[in-house]
Amino acid sequence: MGAQAPLEEAICLAALEVQDPARQQAFLERACAGDQRLSIAVEEMLSADPKTTVAGKITTEGDQTTFTLTLPAQAPDPVATVVCLEVKP
Repeated sequence: MGAQAPLEEAICLAALEVQDPARQQAFLERACAGDQRLSIAVEEMLSADPKTTVAGKITTEGDQTTFTLTLPAQAPDPVATVVCLEVKP
């Protein structure tokens, strides 16, 4: 997602997890809480060309947390840097 603010990215990634358009819109209204600038920025991110959109998902199973990064199949010249961190309690 690039140079967007962390809050905008977080809201966008969470919204991408909501498959139902009506529920996604309700989520966005709650998350942006009337902040028009934030709402516009998130909407622009969500409407980005799907060929260049990258999505991430965090899942937890037992004591293991996994971050899955989904890259578009037709991204032009995809370049990825992956950093793995082990977090212990």
